[in-house]
Amino acid sequence: MSDYPFFYAIKPRKFHFDTYYKIFITETDFRGAKIAGQLMDEESVEVHFNFRGLLGVALSIVLERWAYKFVKLRYKTEKWYDEKIDIMDGKFLSVDKANFSYLPETIESVKIKRKSNFHTGFVNNSGVIEFYINDGSREKYIIYPIQDMDEIKENIAALIMNIEVE
Repeated sequence: MSDYPFFYAIKPRKFHFDTYYKIFITETDFRGAKIAGQLMDEESVEVHFNFRGLLGVALSIVLERWAYKFVKLRYKTEKWYDEKIDIMDGKFLSVDKANFSYLPETIESVKIKRKSNFHTGFVNNSGVIEFYINDGSREKYIIYPIQDMDEIKENIAALIMNIEVE
């Protein structure tokens, strides 16, 4: 139901599983819809469960079968957001407690780092986007899978003037 530009991003966490978002850039704000956790696609499953040795291969087969259920759930969740949820509806944030909205006036600046981030292991990513919030906090998102960073920057620039690119 949304025709807004968007990008996919991982919210990395040190002591908890990562969260995978589809982040929409609307006329009024940035809206993040949680669509998955640590296991967001086939490539992430293969990286997480790439064990060596005879026992490792057997374990990989069992765990991958279990993990692919999460990947299917991710695609189902994303489809549900795309077809059934109006992201501009006031209820959007209550659909999942991990969903978020950043208003432009609450963002001091945005930093775009085009260098791939090692947090995703051996899976390629496009870099990092950091939102510096007026309260002094920083929200970091790893752009995964590979996406057009120039297009993302252009879409962000529709709301935020202060953008730094590394």
